[in-house]
Amino acid sequence: MPHVRTVLLAALLTVGCHGRLGSGTPDYLVQVDALRAPDATKYTTYYLFPGMKGVEPGSLQFLEYSAYVHRVLQSRGFKLADSPASAQVAIFLSYGIGEPQVTYHSVSYPIYGMVSGGQTSTVNVSTSGYGAASTTTTGTISTGPEYGVVGTGTRTETSVAYHRYLQLSAVDVKSYLARQEIREVWRTTVRSTGSSGDLRRVMPVLVAAARNAVATSTGRATEFWLREDDERVEFVRKAPLIEPPPLPARTVQTRSGCSEDAQCGADRICAGGECRPADLTPPASTPGDTHPSTGGCQYDAQCKGDRICVDGECAAPAAPMPTPNKPSSPDASPR
Repeated sequence: MPHVRTVLLAALLTVGCHGRLGSGTPDYLVQVDALRAPDATKYTTYYLFPGMKGVEPGSLQFLEYSAYVHRVLQSRGFKLADSPASAQVAIFLSYGIGEPQVTYHSVSYPIYGMVSGGQTSTVNVSTSGYGAASTTTTGTISTGPEYGVVGTGTRTETSVAYHRYLQLSAVDVKSYLARQEIREVWRTTVRSTGSSGDLRRVMPVLVAAARNAVATSTGRATEFWLREDDERVEFVRKAPLIEPPPLPARTVQTRSGCSEDAQCGADRICAGGECRPADLTPPASTPGDTHPSTGGCQYDAQCKGDRICVDGECAAPAAPMPTPNKPSSPDASPR
């Protein structure tokens, strides 16, 4: 019947974060879906970033949740890199909780009452013996009450459900630095729906659910129950807070867009707004370039105006030797 399906749905939504029927310990029904590239296992060093716009790496909430993720990743053989550029994958951590979804449903319930019994009756019994006078005996017989369903009632109930999620997305760092290509290596997504709107309480459960699916492929979305006091959840919850290595003050440029040599890698210099090998001839000067007017030059284009680079210093060029005037002949005339 329709109301039976409604009641079961409401029960499942409630059980999704309060516990299975008959259980006093909160547990959660989680759904895990994981994808990976064929070469995903070769990536072992990582750097963790927030995957949501407006969330800073140093925010307290991200630091707490990322500590759970670090513990899971390192238990799976990953190693935190010293800097983003030295990591093989950049892992983006995204998480969230949706607006409460309110559902109203009608519940039918039985009404119990006495259906029979509970009566007293008087009985007269006459007996007579052979050749004797008859006698009459009077007594009472009582029957106990019997109870059963005498009707049904209906009431309206309200349930509130929240959709919670966690996603880890690993991107190849080398492909991005070389070609600005975002190549996803693996992705793990965990979802759960239940009556708890406390994402901080649910997060260790979501991260624990993702642990065995990191850098793997589940083939399909899988569902299972995970108790709040499960040892896998306790393992995640006890994660120490990890302060990630600081981001570099400048991002190393491997393509155009530099303004100084410090932004380029080893044995490279900034020339004409681009990082180039130090032993290459510098490009022609372009309007808007900033050139040193004093020491520190490597080539003439770095000096202003007519100045040239002499022994690493910008200097005015030597005055040209004067050309002796030719003696004029009397018959010379202007042309």
